[in-house]
Amino acid sequence: MKRKWLAIGIILLFVGSCIIPAIAQNIEPLPTSRGNWLYVGGSGAGNYTRIQDAINDSSDDDTVFVYDDSSPYDENLRIKKSIQLIGENKTSTIINSSSQITIDT
Repeated sequence: MKRKWLAIGIILLFVGSCIIPAIAQNIEPLPTSRGNWLYVGGSGAGNYTRIQDAINDSSDDDTVFVYDDSSPYDENLRIKKSIQLIGENKTSTIINSSSQITIDT
């Protein structure tokens, strides 16, 4: 009888240790896009060094993701497409623009 309760206890321990961490995560999902992702900064192969270069190479529905590694970015941006421009961190991904950031959609 004791073995039965011990086995049930061990099974509940394993199930509980798998379920609780999965439901306890507070993950903020990134917005989704139907297009391609273009990356600025960071260390990946093919990453852009300038945000405007990535914007120029993007198409409608693409996402331009800007890492904060090379922040601040000293650029004037002109966006004429329907894209998502996302920074890695809202407090450390900085764009310094001496004139303006223009968005024409």
